[in-house]
Amino acid sequence: MSIIYQGTTHNGPRIIKDGLITNLDAADSLSYTSGSNSWLDLSPNNVSGSLINGHVFNPEYKGSIELDGTNERIQFDNFHTPFPQQITVDIW
Repeated sequence: MSIIYQGTTHNGPRIIKDGLITNLDAADSLSYTSGSNSWLDLSPNNVSGSLINGHVFNPEYKGSIELDGTNERIQFDNFHTPFPQQITVDIW
């Protein structure tokens, strides 16, 4: 499926945008390019992340980022939410 999003056509799921803070999609080349350390936000909020300490891109199932649970992380330098004590993160 193609979605027109912020003036750009890209492939991806239809997502709920109400209250959305960031939209990172390893399967979408507008969000992530294999070998890159940047993971770009597809939402209008520009909350992109930096992949730190050796992540792995897995092309299975259209693409995912693998972190081994020891020292890899995604760092957000411009992450702001109006509710700093209450946030839900969904990753799949």
